[in-house]
Amino acid sequence: MKKHRLLKAVIITAAVLFVLLVAGGIAFSYIGTGAKKNPDPVPAADYDVEGTPMWDLQIANIEQLGREAAEWNNPAAHETWELTAFDGIKLYAQFFKNGNSHTYLLFCHGYGDAVQRFYNYTHKFYLRGMNVLMPVLRGHAPSGGKSIGMGWNDSRDVLDWVNMIVDKDPQAQIALVGVSMGGASVMMASGLDLPSNVKCIVEDSGFSGVMQVFSYQIRYTYHLPVFPFINFASIANKIINGWSFSEANTAVRLANAKVPMLFIHGMKDVKVPGSMLEDNVQAYKGPHSEVLTFEDTGHIKAYFTYPEIYFPKVEEFIGRYCTLSK
Repeated sequence: MKKHRLLKAVIITAAVLFVLLVAGGIAFSYIGTGAKKNPDPVPAADYDVEGTPMWDLQIANIEQLGREAAEWNNPAAHETWELTAFDGIKLYAQFFKNGNSHTYLLFCHGYGDAVQRFYNYTHKFYLRGMNVLMPVLRGHAPSGGKSIGMGWNDSRDVLDWVNMIVDKDPQAQIALVGVSMGGASVMMASGLDLPSNVKCIVEDSGFSGVMQVFSYQIRYTYHLPVFPFINFASIANKIINGWSFSEANTAVRLANAKVPMLFIHGMKDVKVPGSMLEDNVQAYKGPHSEVLTFEDTGHIKAYFTYPEIYFPKVEEFIGRYCTLSK
């Protein structure tokens, strides 16, 4: 009789765990792992309220930045680089060669984005004499991958792209720049064994860890209890992709950073809250850091809201460690 009760308890427990695991997997798929096979190359309409002065300012600035980068809206403007990642996934990048320059900007885009969305960003640095490499992160077409890397696996891909640059140009001076998930990618890469060719890192709106950002999204975007969804979503990801959310901790990597870093954040960010900026800055143990905040901008909006502040600061920071043209 006791054996039957024990067996029944085991079956019920297993069933509950199975349901929770499935629920976590479903939550996980909604929060952020589905591969983006056809990202929209048109900038997302993620602005402030239509008709306000802030809206008009952002629209005018982003249109101007787009006109400046118009020459890149042509497949012939870039080379295509290919890379086989550590786990066999085929990755692609767009490379904009700039004469005989030995200075490189390696730019990582955000979750669900296309590199074309950020021509208006990276073209600014091309005008300062930098070669520009824009990897298409895993899970985003045309790069392979069944799931988006959320910065964790992407950080290892960043290291591989860096090594490819150095193999092609041993004199390379490299600045790593990333926004949102791309910001997390370059922060996580900071704690890896980067070659001395990497001179500095700039991150904009990057999160402090996958567990942290998903927990925040579950609570404030989906209005669900963090437990048990985040725990079982993490288990599902461990099964599917080989890593748990708690492993993908930006702070751990920042503690081992060896290059200077500029942290940028809009304090009205509702996707990656300003508290995560504070966590990242405190976790950083590298040689030098600076912080640039914008009190009235949201998620990766600062560069097209206040380009007259944003770009001179980033260029000045990179120019301390890499050779830029006037």
